[in-house]
Amino acid sequence: MSLRNLFIASSIIGFIFGLGFYLAPAQTIGPYGVEPPTQSTLYFIRFVGASFIGFSLLAWLVKDEPASDTRQKILLSYFVSYLLLLIVMLIEQLTTPVGALVWVNIVIQALFTAGFGYYRFVKSA
Repeated sequence: MSLRNLFIASSIIGFIFGLGFYLAPAQTIGPYGVEPPTQSTLYFIRFVGASFIGFSLLAWLVKDEPASDTRQKILLSYFVSYLLLLIVMLIEQLTTPVGALVWVNIVIQALFTAGFGYYRFVKSA
């Protein structure tokens, strides 16, 4: 997959999750076993949704940028973000299994971690 397509995929998937978390947090988080969500939980889910939307916009805007030090820094930040999400999800799923849906998210996080890590550390982008 090209770096451009990796940014596009990250942008689209992040936007879909972000929009769901922001506009319909209770319905989006329900399949993850958070029933019923408290007001505090809904606040943090919306916060995460807004963050996902912002990261999605950044990925979309940088997808066609030429190689530069700034793009390398963006790649590093995406790699670290996806790696931390992957670690949190793995720990949570292995200690308190929520269900098969979380494994889908873990695979998505692993693929993005590998992709952004590849373009940041292996292939000069």
